[in-house]
Amino acid sequence: MVNNDLINIKICFIIDSLDLGGANILTADLVNILAENGKDVSLITLRNTNNRILNLHNKVKLIETDIFSHKFLKRLIILYKLLRQFHIVHSTLEQSNFYSSLVTIFLPSITLICSVHGKEGVFIEDEELQNELKKSVFRKYIIIVKYFQQLLNRRFNKFISLSIDTMDYLTNIRKIPVEKIKQIYYGYDFNKLGNKIMPEEAIRLKEKYGYAKEDFIVLYIGRITFAKGLELLLESMPFLIKKYSNLKLLLVGDGEIKERLEILISEMGFGNKIQFAGLDYDVKKFYCMSDLFILPSNSECIPLSVEEAMFLGTIVLTSNAGGLPEIVKDNFNGFVFEKGSSKSLIEKIVYIIENKHSIDRIRKNAKEFVLDKFNLRKNYLDIMKLFNETALKR
Repeated sequence: MVNNDLINIKICFIIDSLDLGGANILTADLVNILAENGKDVSLITLRNTNNRILNLHNKVKLIETDIFSHKFLKRLIILYKLLRQFHIVHSTLEQSNFYSSLVTIFLPSITLICSVHGKEGVFIEDEELQNELKKSVFRKYIIIVKYFQQLLNRRFNKFISLSIDTMDYLTNIRKIPVEKIKQIYYGYDFNKLGNKIMPEEAIRLKEKYGYAKEDFIVLYIGRITFAKGLELLLESMPFLIKKYSNLKLLLVGDGEIKERLEILISEMGFGNKIQFAGLDYDVKKFYCMSDLFILPSNSECIPLSVEEAMFLGTIVLTSNAGGLPEIVKDNFNGFVFEKGSSKSLIEKIVYIIENKHSIDRIRKNAKEFVLDKFNLRKNYLDIMKLFNETALKR
């Protein structure tokens, strides 16, 4: 069907929107490098994006559908008419996976590939998280997505797992045959971040946000959701703030539990020590002005925020949830604590503060690691090889 360069093959990627988010950023980077290398590539979004953040190569054909403004059957018809022109369709995230697999049942000649960025919420075997999901706006979709998607999984020709942990999840929980899964670490265009800013600029940024030069800033960037383990982080703060008067916590992002956390912070009486910066897409300045980036997640794949922090030289501390130990190696390129353990979290932060002047090797190792592990060019070659192999088998 195709040769090794996929000449005259039309490739389509489907994502929910062009809003900023780890999966969307990685997909856009991959689509761009495909276009740069002369591939006929299109990007379909299921929602229109009012404030478009992601930049696309001028050779990428963008199709914004806004299908959720239509009734269910109309959505399927719209996607069917769009997808029938393509040879390879690649989907990302739950909504895109659901609709692409359902529609292409009626387009059997299409090679359908799915990238799985982590454990979908409805499949995570965590009782507390499931209780949170049942309270959320998505509760009515849980049953239908969980069981109907299992049937639709048969339509996919290949699954790309972005971590070893996700591959285990696909085989053990989702019951996907191992021969249908390929583990590939997605590359990232680190050039977009530029170089780490100079120390004097970092000091000016601290002052801009109301911090003193000597303050030790602990940073979190991401969604403010239960899965991120932020309540554990806040529960650890009283001890740390009492021990280190210059310690400050900066939370950047938004999400469904933000108000709950703000109430908790108020009750703790640490309003001047813990700050919410809200949603801000210019994240580089936060990494560069901070001393420690922390991700205390209960469930995680390979988060882009960790890669960015490691590239920019900010010391990283994460839990050992999901795929995090695949990127952060304790006391080599960052630090890892036991998921759900405030004792382990506190011990690691204390160690980092007490040894902050003697861990430059960690920063060096971190940057070298992400540049090698998440090399965009290597990712492109791996994806091209997979596309070729999968399409040729059909």
